[in-house]
Amino acid sequence: MIAEQGWPQLRIDRVCEAAGLNKRYFYESFADLDALAAAVIEQLADEVLELVVVDDLSIPTPLLVRTMVEKLVDRAVAHPARTRVLFREAGSNETASVARTAAVQRIIDILVMDARTVQATIDPTVDVAASILVHGSMRTLLDWLDGRVEATADRFIDQLATVWLTVTSQTRGIESPNAK
Repeated sequence: MIAEQGWPQLRIDRVCEAAGLNKRYFYESFADLDALAAAVIEQLADEVLELVVVDDLSIPTPLLVRTMVEKLVDRAVAHPARTRVLFREAGSNETASVARTAAVQRIIDILVMDARTVQATIDPTVDVAASILVHGSMRTLLDWLDGRVEATADRFIDQLATVWLTVTSQTRGIESPNAK
């Protein structure tokens, strides 16, 4: 519903009608549309986090990255509306936007923690690289879903995984230009 009509068109009566419920049930779960917006974004972010959280960091990095990217792209293909709501539509609702910002930061924090474990580093470049990779991947994934990036799913996965591997391999041992 949000992906088709956008947040500005979202109304409690429309949500209830689409769900086949009366308003009483809505208010038993949510105080208002903002609470629903935050819950939707949290749910979508949790689904993405399930894909990127890795229990076994001893897996070779190229396989780990390729698997993560493949899972994300496969999910986007299977659920393009959910992907668009989380990565694009959330920006048109203030509460959803705040929830998305927090959710994306959780994803970045997990990736940074994993990268620090794998690379055995405290280098702050890892934080910058993770932010660039996550935000850039979100935008590029949307562009690919919208047909602005021409590639088969397999080719797109290969390209995105290559970018991730290139950036992560380059962050190892980088010194700040201001380091003395």
